[in-house]
Amino acid sequence: MKTPPRVKRHEAPESSPGAPASRCAATTLDGTHCAAHPMRGTDLCALHDPATGQAARIAGGRARTAGLRFLSEEQAREIKISDPKAIPDTLQQLARWAATGQLDVRIMNAVTIAAGAATRVADTIDLANRIETLEAALQHGGSR
Repeated sequence: MKTPPRVKRHEAPESSPGAPASRCAATTLDGTHCAAHPMRGTDLCALHDPATGQAARIAGGRARTAGLRFLSEEQAREIKISDPKAIPDTLQQLARWAATGQLDVRIMNAVTIAAGAATRVADTIDLANRIETLEAALQHGGSR
């Protein structure tokens, strides 16, 4: 069986003799056949057909986020990551919303990462202030 020429991602091959009729004739970058079914009237799937590929890729990206459960305005106001002492309660609330299906886990993860970064920033500022205080005490004590 003759293999169709290698194509860049989402580009149709110039010719595709020998490709199985039940599968897209495009070849992926790793040299394997695209496993998708071709559209009617063509030997290419919606992603590899130059006429529909871009629209199919855009629609696919939207489909991945279509079912996300985002925070409501009220929920967003409850998120407190600027105060390190409030972060544990905030994370507990996010976990509760995610566990009950009120919030997509990916949104919870993003806020959790931001809370971790906020905590590191607060710790760095606190450490800088402590070092400054110690240096001032050492200078004051050393000038006697």
